[in-house]
Formats: sequence, structure tokens, C-alpha cells
Amino acid sequence: MLSGKQTLQVSHQSKILGNQKLSSDNQRLSSANKVVNIEAKTKSKEYQKTKEAYQKLNPSLKEHRPEEVQQKLKALSPVVRAKLKKNNIALGEYASFLLSREKIAKVGKSPETEEFLKSLKTMERSLGIEEQTQ
Repeated sequence: MLSGKQTLQVSHQSKILGNQKLSSDNQRLSSANKVVNIEAKTKSKEYQKTKEAYQKLNPSLKEHRPEEVQQKLKALSPVVRAKLKKNNIALGEYASFLLSREKIAKVGKSPETEEFLKSLKTMERSLGIEEQTQ
């Protein structure tokens, strides 16, 4: 049987071990949060690049009828919708990106369209979205 002093020592050692485990768990959580934060910043940066490249496109490539946008919105899967919403990307804006990609495929490529297509593809990858085709 343990004496009172030995019981206190064992109890104290248990608390120290418990605190060490908590500290280790907190460090792991902190590291995980940093990774998530970096990923979120990367996604946001890719989205901003895509928006900027989209703005540089010829206006005719950015003109879409409301019916076209609505049709494209209806075609988005629930998974894609959720990923866009989670990353604060407007569904209508993404639909416009997709419609512009379709127009570019029909009219041919230029340096501006190449930049847009590349940034859109990178953004979709960063969000875990498979390329949306016609």
C-alpha cells in the first residue's frame, strides 16, 4: 500500500504526464490549423488570379445570357456547389467562368485566354473540383 507522500508523488506525476500530453495535442492542433490556414490562403489566391484573368478577357467572351448562366448553374453538382460556397465563390460567377471557357474553345486561344484557362484550371484543382466541361 502507498503512503500519503507516495500517493501525492504518483498523483503529481500523473498530472505532469497529463499536461505533457495536452501540450503535445495542442501543438498538433496548432500545426493542423496552420496547414488549413495556408490551404485557405492558397485557394483564395487562386480565385483572385482567376478573377483578374477573367477581367482581362475580351468582353465578347464574358457576355452570357441569363438563361445560359441558369442552365450552367443547374448543371453544377451538389458537391461542386458546396465547395464553391465553402470558399466564398459566387455560383453565378463560377458559371460565367465555365461559359467563357466554352466560348474560348470555340473561338481559339490568345495570351489572355491562355492565362484565364490556366488560372481556372489551377483554381479548380485547389478547390478539389474536377474540370467542368460542356
